[in-house]
Amino acid sequence: MIAWVVILAFGGMLAGTLGDNLTTNFRILSNPEAQHGLDLIEDRMGRAPFNETVVITSQTLTVDDPAFQAVVSNTANALRGMTDQVDVASVVSYLELPADQGAGLIAKDRHSALIPVTTKFTELPDGGEDKVFLDTITASSTAHVEVLPVGAISLNETFSRISEEDLLKGEGVSIVAALIILVVVLLFGAKKLPELARGSGRALRIFKAETKGLMDDDEAGTDPHGRALPPSTREATTGASDTREVTDTATPDTRQP
Repeated sequence: MIAWVVILAFGGMLAGTLGDNLTTNFRILSNPEAQHGLDLIEDRMGRAPFNETVVITSQTLTVDDPAFQAVVSNTANALRGMTDQVDVASVVSYLELPADQGAGLIAKDRHSALIPVTTKFTELPDGGEDKVFLDTITASSTAHVEVLPVGAISLNETFSRISEEDLLKGEGVSIVAALIILVVVLLFGAKKLPELARGSGRALRIFKAETKGLMDDDEAGTDPHGRALPPSTREATTGASDTREVTDTATPDTRQP
């Protein structure tokens, strides 16, 4: 038995070391018409760079507050500093435009503002480059002002990160479960598995029947052994409904014929 415990412990440690061996990358093995059409467009027109929209928002501050404006300026400067990843000419904030033009980058409640960005990425970055890019954008966030990039790059990074975390958890659980099933098969034999499953189902049905019986006994005014409950207990359980019936009976009907 100790040997099986060691095997299960080893399997759990093995599941925790999968980490970077898992991936969410994929590629299309066939060449469907949709992919062929996209390839033709890219060959003739080239790939368009990805755009990101930086949302700067605050629950307490408005675009007129100096602390909010400082975050906007710092974010715009950080974007312009990424000359290898960002088309610097595309970066503009409401602080750098006339009031009538800058109003288009400000929310109606004046608690949020936008900074449009055209990147130099024609393919979604990976290998950690996307995280570095997004971390640089959000570095100007403060306790009261939040910087949120929105676009294909940020969406892909979030999706990949969450998928890999879930995949790691799923692989870890499945390995341990497979080892447990293997131990059960080796200890009891494969022929015992249907019997164990039937026993588990029978126990579940008995539990449900007992639970239903307790609920029925409460409604009938008896205890689980079929004995009648004391009058005071029955009155306590039915007092609310009796009071409601008396109230309904005592209330005169005031409607006109």
